[in-house]
Amino acid sequence: MQSFPACARAFRFVVALLPIFGLVHVASARPDDPPRKDEPKPSKIDLNGATTEQLMELPGVGEAIAKKIVEGRPYKNVADLAGAGLNGALIETLTPLVFVGKAPERANDAKVDLNTATDEQLMELPGVGEAYAKKIIAGRPYRKVADLAGAGLGDALIEKLTPLVTVGASATRSAPKYDAKLATEAIKTNLNTGTVEQLTELPGVGEAFAKKIIEGRPWESALDLTKAGLSAGVVAKLKPLVTTLDTVWVNLDSEIFHRPDSRWYGKTKEGVYVLAADAEKAGYRAAGESERGEAGGDVPAMDDGKGKDAGMK
Repeated sequence: MQSFPACARAFRFVVALLPIFGLVHVASARPDDPPRKDEPKPSKIDLNGATTEQLMELPGVGEAIAKKIVEGRPYKNVADLAGAGLNGALIETLTPLVFVGKAPERANDAKVDLNTATDEQLMELPGVGEAYAKKIIAGRPYRKVADLAGAGLGDALIEKLTPLVTVGASATRSAPKYDAKLATEAIKTNLNTGTVEQLTELPGVGEAFAKKIIEGRPWESALDLTKAGLSAGVVAKLKPLVTTLDTVWVNLDSEIFHRPDSRWYGKTKEGVYVLAADAEKAGYRAAGESERGEAGGDVPAMDDGKGKDAGMK
């Protein structure tokens, strides 16, 4: 059995150790301790540089949304995700998990040429998917970036594309020459495109025959009109007044061609009649509804003032 002095010394030793253990325990439980240096911090995702797969790791972002984010680049802030179609709740969820890095810069010689770029090259531009790429190609040639509006692109997208694209010289084409014979045919009533009203203005053609002519399309020759029930005598009268040629009017200034139903058909100052197939082959662009100047449509500036019903001058 130990002596009292020995027990007292042992007791004092234990008591001396208690504060040390107590301090260590308290220190380890302090909530404001900084994280250990060896613990990796979760990295944020760069909206301007992340791949589709990296974006899909974010909560609420599937493949479709990831592609929208990529197509909507570049971003200036996280809130710009709204322009890519993300809703407010998802943007709020993503805000602490992403950041906006510097968008890749393009050198001037690396700009995409709207007049020569392929589908694939156009689809590398922000906001341009397969559908828009095809619209851009169909709308060629362009003289300035703003002409993209004619291809169906919105103002916001055009503004985003402006510093990334250029308008190079379109493929050179020789301007179609005036063809007197074709011009004569172009102003005749077209059996394949004329309206009931236009056809009934022809001698010997009433509303009933006009409807038969329309039902019997397409016509290769005026002589075939006997198949619609017209007599040989009436057909003989009609022959010099009608045509079956598919002609259009090419505005050489705007490089747009107008069909006979357009108010600009044969009316702009700089233009010529050509066959529709030749106009398309040469790369001229068909006029849209607003460019045809139909009721409710706006007449484009490129044609406005070029001869409003003034004819060739």
